[in-house]
Amino acid sequence: EGEKGMVICLETHGGMTGTPQRCLQAMAEINHPNVGIGFDPANIVYYEGADPFEDLDELLPFIGHLHVKDQVGGKDAANFPTVGAGEIDYATLLPQVVEGGYGGCLSVERVSGETDEERADELVKAYEFLARAVG
Repeated sequence: EGEKGMVICLETHGGMTGTPQRCLQAMAEINHPNVGIGFDPANIVYYEGADPFEDLDELLPFIGHLHVKDQVGGKDAANFPTVGAGEIDYATLLPQVVEGGYGGCLSVERVSGETDEERADELVKAYEFLARAVG
């Protein structure tokens, strides 16, 4: 962390951070200890159709924030169910990032549901899934 205790995280959102490989290239070019990656595996699939696991071990030291958002349907499919209900293999990914040294936040970006009560129920499901996944 820098003088002010802040780290800027660039989210995996297409372009220069669209794939793990591009993120590694961006980190090499930026080469600053106060800049990292806001890793969102679902965005890697949605925007690029890429594999969020590819080069993940190399990317781990640069991950400063982890979004846990699920996705169904691959590239350009705007289907984002509650984490644990989609196609992103968080049961494998989360232990991998924890074992690789990540100890930061997991932020749930989206949950299913039309009403506040339905979304609250989905948040409980997301929490329970994540608690099991990280042990």
